[in-house]
Amino acid sequence: MIAPTETDVDPALLEQLRAFAALDNPLRLRAFLAIHDSPGISFNEIAALLDAETGLAAYHVGILKAADLVEVSYARSGRATSSYRLSEWGKAIRETIFGALARSARSRLPRKPASGRGRVARPTR
Repeated sequence: MIAPTETDVDPALLEQLRAFAALDNPLRLRAFLAIHDSPGISFNEIAALLDAETGLAAYHVGILKAADLVEVSYARSGRATSSYRLSEWGKAIRETIFGALARSARSRLPRKPASGRGRVARPTR
């Protein structure tokens, strides 16, 4: 069997896989979630939340940018500052990952019997 080449694989699937790969590091995932939770967050705030030196934080945020998950804008007010927000692609990837997790968690919740009486069904393992 011959392994498929990149041209044999759906380009949309490859883009999703690149995004997932960019989020496979705990620091990057924390940065991604911080940017989602605080649109317009500054780089220094991201580095502080990660409890990481600026060089390390810049490396990880750069990977998020390269995967088109975040957008950066630059403003000058006294000194240059950058602010980050999720791109439309980043929002879609977040929904793909966390929307699926939320739906999965809800589906595992115990259900109350229809009559309103009796014991709550326990989830199966």
